[in-house]
Amino acid sequence: MEEVISIKDLKEVEAEMQSIIEREVKLLNGDGSRIFLAGFAQGAAMALTAGLQSKEKLGGIFAVEGYFISTTEVNESNKDTPVLVILGKVPPEYPWDPADGVYKDYEKTFDSLQSKKSSNTTVEVKEGTAYFDRETMQNKFVDFIKPLIKKP
Repeated sequence: MEEVISIKDLKEVEAEMQSIIEREVKLLNGDGSRIFLAGFAQGAAMALTAGLQSKEKLGGIFAVEGYFISTTEVNESNKDTPVLVILGKVPPEYPWDPADGVYKDYEKTFDSLQSKKSSNTTVEVKEGTAYFDRETMQNKFVDFIKPLIKKP
């Protein structure tokens, strides 16, 4: 899976996300703990990469049906940042993404994440697909961030 990732492109996107995080932290008077990143599939991989490598302490990272990129280093400021990953043992059915191929290796990538960041990291693996209707996914996200939100 990672052999098809352009490290150059990955670093460019991650740098752009870092600049957005830095801008938001300034708008929040230096309180990055009020920032939450979330993503689905490749967006999940980028949320994990940008969030965990950020020098700003974030509120949390929510990733669905994605993977952890092994080159991601966890910045000390986010060692304790809550992370929730939701995966399904059965991939969602997409006409452009057959069930064979790299999908079956996604779950294994999180062994690397948990070895780099064992605290406050939860990987839920569901029996079927982790794809839910929009309302269910929104509820899962709200349930994840609600106890983490700090009052201004």
